[in-house]
Amino acid sequence: MTATAAPPCRAGLQGFTIDPAGNVTACNEHLSDTAGNLAAEPSPQVRQRLRARPAPRRCNGCYTPCRGVGNALGGGVLR
Repeated sequence: MTATAAPPCRAGLQGFTIDPAGNVTACNEHLSDTAGNLAAEPSPQVRQRLRARPAPRRCNGCYTPCRGVGNALGGGVLR
């Protein structure tokens, strides 16, 4: 049996995390790296910052259920 690498991370493009206070992060593994707060600013600005983030998209340190489901559903990008 050969091991295969996890697909590239699409955090912030295919999905994101919102905490109870409205803070938005690309990934639930990097909660301190916020892209903005939906309670304090318009969502288009937050989405723009999510799409512009280079990290953690190259990260393969996890394969959390949210990432696995996103990869399984397809390669779409949030608009």
